[in-house]
Amino acid sequence: MKVVFGLHLDGLKPATPETASGQVTLGPGGFLGVLEIQLGLPTPDTHPSEAPFNYLQCLREASTPDSFFSRSLEIDPVNVARTLLGWREQWYEAGWDGTFPEDAPGRLADMAAVEAIARNRVPLTQGERLQRVAETLAQRHTQIDQVELHTPFGDLPHTWQRVVGALPWVPAAGIELVPAGPRDSDLARVQAKLLSMIDRDDNRVEARESLTGDRSILVVKSASKDLSADAIAEFLLESGRSSETLLVAERDGIVLDNALERRGLPRCGFRWFTRFRPATQVLKLAIALVWKPIEPHRILQFLLHPSGPLPRWVRWRLADAVAASPGIGGPEWVDTIDGIARTMRERYEAEESEVERLRGEIAFWLEADRYDPEIGAPLETLLLRTGRVSAWAGAQSHAVENASEAALFAAANAQAEALLRELAELRRSGAEHIARLELERRIDEVTTDAPDPSAYEEAGHAPATTSAAAVTGAWPTVVWWNLARESSTVSYPWSRRELAALRASGVYLAEVDDIVQRRAREWLRPLCSASGQLILVVHHDERGTHPIWTRIESVFDGFASLEIEPTLLAGEASVEPLELRTRELPLRGLPAPRRWWSLPKEFSVEKREFESYSSLSKLCDYPHEWVLQYAARLRAGRAAEVMDGTRLYGNLGHRLFEEFFRTRDDWQTMTDEAVLGWVRSELPRVIEREGAVLLGHGRGADRQRIAATLERALVQLLAHFRSAGVVEVTAETSGEVPFAGRRLVGSIDLMLTCDDGRRVVLDVKWAGESYRSNLLAENRALQLATYSFLLKSQDRSDAWPAGAFFILLTGNVLATDQSSFPDAFMSPSNDGSGVADLWDRVKVTVDWRWAQLEKGQIEVVTDLAGPDERSNPPEAGLRPVAGSDPYDDFLRLAGWEESQ
Repeated sequence: MKVVFGLHLDGLKPATPETASGQVTLGPGGFLGVLEIQLGLPTPDTHPSEAPFNYLQCLREASTPDSFFSRSLEIDPVNVARTLLGWREQWYEAGWDGTFPEDAPGRLADMAAVEAIARNRVPLTQGERLQRVAETLAQRHTQIDQVELHTPFGDLPHTWQRVVGALPWVPAAGIELVPAGPRDSDLARVQAKLLSMIDRDDNRVEARESLTGDRSILVVKSASKDLSADAIAEFLLESGRSSETLLVAERDGIVLDNALERRGLPRCGFRWFTRFRPATQVLKLAIALVWKPIEPHRILQFLLHPSGPLPRWVRWRLADAVAASPGIGGPEWVDTIDGIARTMRERYEAEESEVERLRGEIAFWLEADRYDPEIGAPLETLLLRTGRVSAWAGAQSHAVENASEAALFAAANAQAEALLRELAELRRSGAEHIARLELERRIDEVTTDAPDPSAYEEAGHAPATTSAAAVTGAWPTVVWWNLARESSTVSYPWSRRELAALRASGVYLAEVDDIVQRRAREWLRPLCSASGQLILVVHHDERGTHPIWTRIESVFDGFASLEIEPTLLAGEASVEPLELRTRELPLRGLPAPRRWWSLPKEFSVEKREFESYSSLSKLCDYPHEWVLQYAARLRAGRAAEVMDGTRLYGNLGHRLFEEFFRTRDDWQTMTDEAVLGWVRSELPRVIEREGAVLLGHGRGADRQRIAATLERALVQLLAHFRSAGVVEVTAETSGEVPFAGRRLVGSIDLMLTCDDGRRVVLDVKWAGESYRSNLLAENRALQLATYSFLLKSQDRSDAWPAGAFFILLTGNVLATDQSSFPDAFMSPSNDGSGVADLWDRVKVTVDWRWAQLEKGQIEVVTDLAGPDERSNPPEAGLRPVAGSDPYDDFLRLAGWEESQ
């Protein structure tokens, strides 16, 4: 049996592996597994997260006040365990036997004390497994006849040298670094120069050399990875030599693969590893819901996520409720759950048991108890929740038909199972709770980066690799794409004394200078392997570039280069150095603003059965918004914005007043102190149910300001009621009455009855005193007129109830006169007209707008296009508004000016 082995051959290989009967190409992981099987050694089957958590328990048991890691362990246990586990893995790979002599430096002695506990409790590291293989090779034989080594033997870690040295091995052809470029070419000169510099010990500054620019070495520069990837894909397509071109992409190769696919070329199979897959994020989102305070944005993330343990339609409805009323348990939330139950019964014909089961699921995931992050959540609660995620993911992995999706759900199931094991182990150790920070770190450990299962290599793809060190032999063309800055530094976290003690204990760590030299040689492999042309793709990055490019740029000038963006912006017919043709695409401008839209005759706008103040206002003033919102049913993205700001504060005030007048029949006799005490008791519950965004970090000042405002406002409101002789208050009175062939609906904030029998409509607003004073003066308070009409119609009275605004922020009542509220701020109508006159104008305007809509004519009332003669309403109608609606969700659909 022949094994082709290299430290970098576990990933994407530059040459198609010649795997056949009796031959296999393997990297470290694969080769170690084959050796263990042939030697009859057990292969560990553990989740990657088990080692850090088991080691963490060992650290806690071994920790004393004098241990070098004890204080850090108290603050950030998971990161400490991960860091020290990394030390342990490095040492075992370098030959450590798990012990140090008594006179070892303090940190090494502490590590040996931990290892005495961890030796039989922490899963074996690769170094331990290799040591076990090396010892067994001295006693048993394998079926391996030859190892073809694609990594220089001296670059192998100590334990790998022991293993490979015990087997018959030969260096691979082409492993030696030699210039492969055409004689006397720029490429050959660069290769020879860099090779001569690689092993030199002096720090002599090299004199710059000028190249001829013969394009044997070509540097492509771009600010965009997508654009440079498109250029390389186009180059492969135009040249027709993709089989002879080696692509090297150590980072972000998925971008290059996507560009190849766009050009109709086979994908190379570059993998994209990330933990941000929908299925694998559900665990973290589900666990995040157990903490205080309620976090509406986190709840929305759970509900709007592409995957989740609740049905999608249920999650979307609940998301709407949370966005409109950010909290859990308020009237909006309760109404939504009742609506979901009705849908289950009516649309899905569900049995009552199914309805109750769904209610139970909603309660489990979203209404369960929450816990203080510092004290921690009970392990029993977390085990139950994690188990439910695991069961859901496991069921989904078998239910979905798409293999890629099934693989992601299987990964989510494995991660949840790993967390279950860790939490169960923690419970067995005697713990009852776990703090939020430690739990999140544990979840991060189990939700490791996963590859995209839909990103795979396709037949006939160009040779490619993700590692410069994997390149051997000669290639006619080498493209090294994305020469990015190296993020890892070469250093050890141990002192010279500790390093000497490690070596004395048989831990043969490579010298830092040797590592630097090895990496420099590895970076030369793609360069020296190019026998015809080398293309280096460099992206502009303020963080710097790859060391090999820095060295080339410091020694040479005059090589052929290409700046992609300037070339394209200049309108060149071809990208000359890459011999690519460009084609001019016609510019397509954005639609220009228009004052009127016209519907085709085959389309008509249907009347709605119900109208409200909001829809009437849109129809009269901004008909394009009415059409888009109510006829076309367009809306902003589901829960695109959680309710906050003055709208939320006003809603909280409404709910507080509603609760007050619903529960306090004795409000007329309550003292100011009693009122304040009630607000201070009730408001926190209202905020938790309907304004939980105010419970978040950094919102304490907002919360206090709102509480102080509402306390003062309620006291002042009651003072206004006493002076007005109000004897009865009904909050949120709903009404439905006939109007212009439709039904007019609405909900009156506060309906008042005075001691003389008069009825008054009071609309509560958070702020905007000046704006609403102007509405009253211009007799354009359409909302008050709508509510007065509702009340008048319900009472079947000829008299119009008076209307007024109450401003929470100032505590003032705004009215046209002081007949209802003696202490009101007056804004009398400028022309002496009243609410009856306003309502007559509304009816005329509604009829006028509807006649336009029946003809397919929709006026777009914005600042982008001025009015024309068709914009003038009838003389008896409402005066037209000027300018755009500041709350127009559809403004970008109204057209774009050239400057935009």
